[in-house]
Amino acid sequence: MKKVDHILITIQRQILVVGLITMLVACFLQVLTRFAGAPIKGTEEVAILMMIVVTFFGASIALRESEHITIEIFEQFTQNKPLIRKIHRFLIAVINLVFSVIFFQLAFNFYQQVQLSGESSLQLHIPMTIPIIIMVISAILMGCYSIYHMFKSVRGEA
Repeated sequence: MKKVDHILITIQRQILVVGLITMLVACFLQVLTRFAGAPIKGTEEVAILMMIVVTFFGASIALRESEHITIEIFEQFTQNKPLIRKIHRFLIAVINLVFSVIFFQLAFNFYQQVQLSGESSLQLHIPMTIPIIIMVISAILMGCYSIYHMFKSVRGEA
């Protein structure tokens, strides 16, 4: 299990790095060439696609590493109360799982609609199913990480 997790997180981090670099290069080229009077076609579409990749894979990594938004006063309140802390962390994992399931359902329905319509981007003709499948994959990863955190909280691990 740890080996699979390590492989998944390594792939996600590499995707994040490539996505962020690609987004920065695309934005830089767009600004540079627009200033020169000859903008490159499609750089904004590449930047937007990479922003989707970075946002959704980054969200799944943040959930995995418990770096998502939390209300820290609850963490401080439960610092010396292990049972309450365990329940609190379990409830957070359940809420994240519910969100992940709803997000998956919405993203998958959207994916099916776009697949039927055959939509693509205007300039580069990138199938619109690509950014949407990234959301679906991210929802699956977030659901898996939520279940992982539920088990960790039941076992009393941090």
